[in-house]
Amino acid sequence: MMLPVQNQLSVSFIPPVSAHFPLQGRKYTATYSAITGDIFAAVGNRFAIGTMNTSKQDFLKAEWKTILGEFMLLGTIDLSCSEEERTLAQVRSLIFKKELPKLLSAIFHGDRDFLHYYPLLLDAPIRIEFRSNIKELQQCLDFGTPRQYLA
Repeated sequence: MMLPVQNQLSVSFIPPVSAHFPLQGRKYTATYSAITGDIFAAVGNRFAIGTMNTSKQDFLKAEWKTILGEFMLLGTIDLSCSEEERTLAQVRSLIFKKELPKLLSAIFHGDRDFLHYYPLLLDAPIRIEFRSNIKELQQCLDFGTPRQYLA
């Protein structure tokens, strides 16, 4: 997986989150600029929707959760829209699917000290849910493991 050029990645840690803590409830918010290609990510114990300068829907939100005793990174992307914006939502879905590996790579490179501190997370599955009021855009996709984005 290609690492974004260093000057294209901006990662913020929102206190009380640090490079190593917490594991439970650690949340990521990520977005990108379609114009510049810059990627912005925030790591915190809450999602950083209000702190990034973009539409409230143009985000990947993800967090570490335990399901049946195993860690998973579960994420969501909101594609909801009005019926008049249906075509726009379909385009946004395609763009997100294309850009999602870059966003995930940015998150994992930006939080690599954390992943090295908890190596069991390197092989944890990543699942991203695309939420929408348009039925054909609703889906949950597997995106591998963090290890493949750090290679």
